[in-house]
Amino acid sequence: MKTYILGTGYLSENLKKKISNSEVFSVSDFSQLPINNKRKFNVIINSFYSAKKLNNLNSYKKFIDKSIFEISSLLDKINFKNINKIIYTSSSSVYGSINNNKILNDKKNRYIYSSLKLSTETLLKNYCFKKKIQLIICRVFNLYGPDEEFSIISKLIKLKKNKIKKLIIYNNGLAIRDFIHVDDVVEVYQKLLNTKNSFICDLGTGYGIKIIDLINSMNLNKKILLAKSNASEINESISNNVFIKKYIDYKNFKKIERFLNVNNIPKQKKISENFIEKILVGSIIYGCGYSGIELAKQILSIDKTNVSYFIDDDKKKIGKYFEGIKVLSFQELKDLSYKVKPRNIIVAIPSLSEKKRF
Repeated sequence: MKTYILGTGYLSENLKKKISNSEVFSVSDFSQLPINNKRKFNVIINSFYSAKKLNNLNSYKKFIDKSIFEISSLLDKINFKNINKIIYTSSSSVYGSINNNKILNDKKNRYIYSSLKLSTETLLKNYCFKKKIQLIICRVFNLYGPDEEFSIISKLIKLKKNKIKKLIIYNNGLAIRDFIHVDDVVEVYQKLLNTKNSFICDLGTGYGIKIIDLINSMNLNKKILLAKSNASEINESISNNVFIKKYIDYKNFKKIERFLNVNNIPKQKKISENFIEKILVGSIIYGCGYSGIELAKQILSIDKTNVSYFIDDDKKKIGKYFEGIKVLSFQELKDLSYKVKPRNIIVAIPSLSEKKRF
């Protein structure tokens, strides 16, 4: 089956090399392309405003056009009956997309960037649900690889080779990042093209590295200027890649030490879920009986992450899993609510009285 890769950047170039029967287009060029109406095809959307240009953002119109307008215009023009599957390359930045405490300190335009990434996710979810198209959203973490020129990895390599003289690192280099090699992303995407169902997933190694540890491993301390001031960024960004490991069966990620030719770098493992500004991503279904389970099946058929927990009063069910979703007690729900904000709670007990619902 033909695969069209939209966006002409680094990831698209690498995907084209490995995905058979694929072509790379800009979104605007693809919208003008004559398509054979009798043949289905896949679409990988990598197009978005370049993160390289964020620091010098001087046109909000160009930013909006490239970030979401081009894609929305394409969805209006394209014949949806031709589309077999859409894979959208989102970003780990969506987990910092809403931050009321720092909204006025967005000098590097990171929050507006991540917020539009999240908005584009929502746009595609709405479109694919209505048109009954498979949608996979991949929240890719910190991409690196040969000839890549944007990541902190590439900047440290340039520093090592004396292509740049100094590099400023904010927050004393204590920020933790999950770095994933482009070859791993490409291999996962190849597998995703052969999967069924729709879902959202993190795409990273599941391990985080402190920037300062990365610097120390490359012996670059003397060339680095550590700034104590807090830049507007997420302190810890590590993927929750359990889904990728289990559903896609992808576990052998490339080691960053081999790429950099350094000894082992200290790593931190992801032990909790990723939340968007402490908002629980999926719904909570109150009632793990027949109605609740059937409801969960319908929701999960659209998005594997759209149900976070069942809640039930039956002690025999608490702690068990139904449709891969854990059952919590009401007390556990109360405890959870102090840590994160549930998006919504769906009551799936038809016999429950109005008084008890309230």
